[in-house]
Amino acid sequence: MLQQIYGWLMEAALAFPPAFWYIAYLVTAKLTKRKAYAFRAACDSTTLLFIASVHRWSSDLWNESYLWVIYLVILASAIVISIIHYHSREELEFFRVLKGIWRCSFFIFAAGYVLLAGYWVYLQFTA
Repeated sequence: MLQQIYGWLMEAALAFPPAFWYIAYLVTAKLTKRKAYAFRAACDSTTLLFIASVHRWSSDLWNESYLWVIYLVILASAIVISIIHYHSREELEFFRVLKGIWRCSFFIFAAGYVLLAGYWVYLQFTA
């Protein structure tokens, strides 16, 4: 029974991660009373969920794994953020760069999720 609940919860999280982002935002905002901090914390805590969701959607839509593309996107964003950080500060602060890569990944994969979900809706109406 517990395995079924866990499986259902994981399916829901991969199918609709914005709901889990919103729950994380609401809980953090209620606990800390700081909306900007809650927004960043919700983004940080659901980044991996959005990455997994984009992988799952792309695998389901095209019956092929595009995990290598996800790795390349993260690597490319890491290179760009490292260059920008170096030019603005003249040195690389590892944890600051890592946080920038993580947050940039959130926005890239949240946008990817929206695009893939929109493409799925388009396929449902045209097929």
